[in-house]
Amino acid sequence: MPKGTSKSTAIIQRLLEERRQYEAWIARLNDSADASPGHVRARVRSDYEARLAAVTEELKAHAESARQAIEEKRHLRGELQKKEALAAEKLTETELRHSVGEYDEGQWEQVHKDVLAELISVREDLQAVEADIHKLQELDALVGNKPLVRSTAAEATAAREAHAAKSRARRRAGVHQVRDGRR
Repeated sequence: MPKGTSKSTAIIQRLLEERRQYEAWIARLNDSADASPGHVRARVRSDYEARLAAVTEELKAHAESARQAIEEKRHLRGELQKKEALAAEKLTETELRHSVGEYDEGQWEQVHKDVLAELISVREDLQAVEADIHKLQELDALVGNKPLVRSTAAEATAAREAHAAKSRARRRAGVHQVRDGRR
C-alpha cells in the first residue's frame, strides 16, 4: 500500500486548510478592535468571505469522490485491522517459540526484527488510512452543513460597528466635555 495519500485527498486537505485559514482570518478580523475605518474592514471581510465561498464551492465539487473514498478507505481499514491482528498474533507466537527455546539468540533477533517490522508497517498504514478517513469525513460534514460564516460574520460586524460607534461618540463627548470644562 502506498504510504502517501491519494492526489484527491491531498487536494481536499489543502482546501480544508485554506478554509480554516480564511475562517481564522475572519474570526480575528471580527475580534480585533483596531482603528481601521469601517469601509476598509468591510472590504477586507468581503474579500475573505468571497475567498472562503470559493474554497467551499471547490470542496463541494470534490464531495462525491470524497464519499466514495471514505467507503474505500473504510474497507481498506478493515483489511488492515485484520492484517494488524494477524501480525500481532504472529509476534506473540514468535515470542512464545523463543521462550520455549525453538529459536537461539541469533535466530530470535532476526525473526523478531522481521515480525516487528511487519507489525509496525501495518500500523503505520492503518494510521495513514485513519487520517485520510478523518479528512474526508471533515469534507463530507462541511458539504452536508450550510456555511454559517456569512450570517455570523454579518451579525458580529453589525454589533461591533454599533459598539465602536458608541465608543467613538463617548470619546468625542468626553473630549468636548474636557474642552468645555465640564469634566
